[in-house]
This record gives sequence, C-alpha cells and structure tokens, in this order.
Amino acid sequence: MARHLIISDTHFFQPVLHEKIAVRKNFTATSNLLDEYMRDEWNKMVKDDDIVIHIGDVAFHQKDKCREMIKSLKGKKILVRGNHDRGVDSMIDMGFYAVFEQLVVSFKGMNILFVHRPWYEPLPKGIYGVCHGHVHTGEKECLIAAGEEPEIPDFNVNLCVEKTNFKPILINEAIGRLHTQLKKVGWWPWYGGPNPLVKPVF
Repeated sequence: MARHLIISDTHFFQPVLHEKIAVRKNFTATSNLLDEYMRDEWNKMVKDDDIVIHIGDVAFHQKDKCREMIKSLKGKKILVRGNHDRGVDSMIDMGFYAVFEQLVVSFKGMNILFVHRPWYEPLPKGIYGVCHGHVHTGEKECLIAAGEEPEIPDFNVNLCVEKTNFKPILINEAIGRLHTQLKKVGWWPWYGGPNPLVKPVF
C-alpha cells in the first residue's frame, strides 16, 4: 500500500547554500555533499510506490540537471509550487506527477492544507491545519529573511528539510506535530480551548 510522505525546500544545486542548511549539517557552500546526502536519505526513506508531496523550492540549476536529480528520487512526486520553482509544465517535465499552487489532503477525516508559505489568515472553512515550507529553521532571522511575520500561527507546521532531518517524513508524523502544536494552545474545539483566530470579546 502506498504511503504519503512530505518534504520542503530541498534547494538542490543552490549555488550558495542558505546559511542555516550549511551550518546544521556541516556542509560547505561550495560542495555537492548536501545534495547527495538528501538524495540518499530520500531514497532510503521512500519506496517506489509511495507518494511524496514536495511543498516547494525544489532546485536551482539548468533544467536538465534538475530533471536528472528529480527523476533519481523514488516515489510518485507531487509538487506544491514554491517561490523559486518554475512553471507547471516545466516542473512536470522535470519529473513531477502533478503540480499545484495549493493542495488539500484529507487524512483520517481531517482536511490539511499544503502551501509553500505559512498561512496567516483565518483558516478556510473545514481546514484543520496547514503544512508549509519556505521559512527553513523557522527561527526569527530565517523568518525575516523570508519576508515573513516573526510569529506564525500555531495551526501551521514547518516541514522544511531542516525540520525533517533532511529527508521526507510520513504524513502521520507531520500531522502528529500539528496535533502537538494545537493541543499546546488549546485549539478549539478539538481540545476544549478558545479559537485563537477569534479575539476575545470584552
């Protein structure tokens, strides 16, 4: 039976690696070691019939080089386009089965929204939470560098490679992280707390 896995912001072939990626795994900005590491870890984790949702910012290089990398990765790959990704037809040509701007996946009765950037607006009706990338470690300096607000609502879960040990993770684990965040803040109505999107009325 096919499993569903998630990853974001691999940035394969980026000429100068984001500082946080390079530092976390002790890779130099001029080497291909990180690309090789992520490819190998992906293929250890993913089976041929698995579905991998990539939440954007796949690669930086000539199209042929990117196609070679993407097609070397196991699984049926679905892309939610990031700000550094090419057009839909180009990304399909590189090896993605389908390409979206946003994607909703129903998992155990919960509708989960997949987008590249964090979601700051009230959640669309029927959406339990959001899986996103874009902000790398999620630390304040990364948020500022990515042009994001310093406080991301707790219904977002960051699945950039820095947060997934540089490999895809199972959707069960991703949703488990989301549950933990929502339970901590008493997300209404599932955990009996107030809805954090609604300001209290005095």
